[in-house]
Amino acid sequence: MSAELVVHVVPQLPPNVSGVGDYATLVGRRMEEINEGVVCGYVAAGHNAVDLPADDKVIRNISGRCDTQTLWSAVGNIAHELEAETTSVVLHYSGYGFERNGCPTGLALALQNRPNFVVNAVTYFHELYATGWPWQRGFWYSPQQRQTASVIARFSDEILTNRERSA
Repeated sequence: MSAELVVHVVPQLPPNVSGVGDYATLVGRRMEEINEGVVCGYVAAGHNAVDLPADDKVIRNISGRCDTQTLWSAVGNIAHELEAETTSVVLHYSGYGFERNGCPTGLALALQNRPNFVVNAVTYFHELYATGWPWQRGFWYSPQQRQTASVIARFSDEILTNRERSA
């Protein structure tokens, strides 16, 4: 089977409760419906290790152990399994899903070191960074979160958001 592959990278996937993962699977399903020849794959890459059904042709679970090499290896495995002609990635960015403090610098590094077989990298920002008062934890991580989101945006081919303030 030769197809255009779009791999959605998310913190978690159903059946785990994850608004971002649910959204990604709905978008993926719709992409396949309206674009003949497009097949969507999914990589769960959140910082918390979660149980998912066994890896299949289009799903890889690297949660709890995501680094640059592991991420691109998972994407490459799906592409190889499906004999994809082209491979694109959609990163569904929600900082706290990918890193405990909301600063997934590993994802930024991964995008900077994107392999040649990934022809497009699109980031969908579900959130950018925390805000809050000085006595709140998010206040102290906000500068690093902003920096990480900025690097991810810079190394993405396209960026999207559904939040006016984020735009």
